[in-house]
Amino acid sequence: MSSPQHLESHAWRQILHELENAFGTAIPEEYLNGACDLEQLLITLSNRSPDPGKQGRFVIQHELRQEVLELIPSWPSEHLTDTTAMTALFPSKERKALMQQLQTRIDWKLPRLGLPIWAQTVWGAGMLIGFVLQFIYPFWGMPLFWGGMLLSFQVEKIAWAFQYPTWAAWIDRTVAINWPALEMGAADGERVRVAFTELCNQVLEESLDPRDHFPVIQIHDLEAEFGQQTHVLHGDALRLTMERIAFPGARIVMRECMAVGPVQAWADFYQGRADFIHAAYHADHGKYAQWVMTELEKLKAAPADVDINLWFEDDLFCQANLWFLIHFLRQNGRTAGIYRVLPIIVSEDERWSGFGNHDLPLLEQALQARILLIERDIDYGSALWQGYQQNDLPHLTRLANTSAPQWRGLSEAVAALADRQPDAEGLGRPERILKAILAEHTTFERIFAEFSARAGVYGYGDLQVQALLDGMQAQYTKQGE
Repeated sequence: MSSPQHLESHAWRQILHELENAFGTAIPEEYLNGACDLEQLLITLSNRSPDPGKQGRFVIQHELRQEVLELIPSWPSEHLTDTTAMTALFPSKERKALMQQLQTRIDWKLPRLGLPIWAQTVWGAGMLIGFVLQFIYPFWGMPLFWGGMLLSFQVEKIAWAFQYPTWAAWIDRTVAINWPALEMGAADGERVRVAFTELCNQVLEESLDPRDHFPVIQIHDLEAEFGQQTHVLHGDALRLTMERIAFPGARIVMRECMAVGPVQAWADFYQGRADFIHAAYHADHGKYAQWVMTELEKLKAAPADVDINLWFEDDLFCQANLWFLIHFLRQNGRTAGIYRVLPIIVSEDERWSGFGNHDLPLLEQALQARILLIERDIDYGSALWQGYQQNDLPHLTRLANTSAPQWRGLSEAVAALADRQPDAEGLGRPERILKAILAEHTTFERIFAEFSARAGVYGYGDLQVQALLDGMQAQYTKQGE
């Protein structure tokens, strides 16, 4: 039996909406909340569907969808919808060959490519009348007959576009031809089960086997438990994870990297950061406004009665961004309803992977264990940022001497910050680690993986590691001169 699948209520409602559309029947109330057995839901929906054709459409559409996508791999799966134009999916030059190949791959009988019988009868009668008239009234008969002959070469193309303008129309015709006379095993639920599995695999992003018992769905309504929330995330990877599982709440992404580059309190701080990002990573200044400033404006505008959750990890990269955001909120008059959300450390080996390995249960657990930052903590975080701006390492070291859970990882991050100071060779700890790695590996993929393993406390991404390598190379080149 499959292990239980944990879903947030938003994601589950999306799945139920898809199932309602597929079976043409409302989902029974007992499956809306709490725990739900997918196996029992399959049986219930199959029995409740008021129209046998709905079941047929569900089966046939999913089977044809799989075969068509395999037959035409260049067609993006997300673009194959009910409104997809069949003339685009099956271009006229390839249509006949593709249809012949498709027919050999499936058990269902495909609709005819040509005109329907009634249309063929009318067409033939018109051609016959034109043939006779050309000998009696050539002026009328010849255009009718020979025009019809020329148009006959376009009949297949015209007929296809006229009868099956969209994927939905083609599926409906296929169902009408095959269901229920040619259910071909669907009566015992086999084909319905396979189609149901394919749909669940799409919406659950799992690999269910139709031969196995389907999993129990564990549903949790976080919004009902916590109310409306604003989540400030340390990067887009976590945003994508939350979007995939429909994690409730507004999401704001911190796309800065305050752990690197100058952070002095210039007259125009953000312009200075934009200049650094442009020089270090070749990003234009417009991107900084779009990717960074827009998100900060969202944070500034967050409603006072909505909690702000700061999802930041233990490494220096996250800590520096966290100090900045706490100072930013304080400067903008927000000191209440702010929480820090820490990743759940499953094992010490995964300490620096942060939220990277978190699924819905772990994200829920992290949110439930969030720590309220009281006004004293807000002042503390702001002091950390100001000490960092002034590069006052002794002051930061004194501040980092705390065991408060809301500042987990602080002492290690500050120690790592101090270790970045250059030695006699002009290399800080990150550069020294890279120098050792370069003696063993040459590809950037391996270099980055090794750096993350040996210096996870820095939390650097590939851009930061590449910038370090470029800086070391420039230094060696200068020394060589």
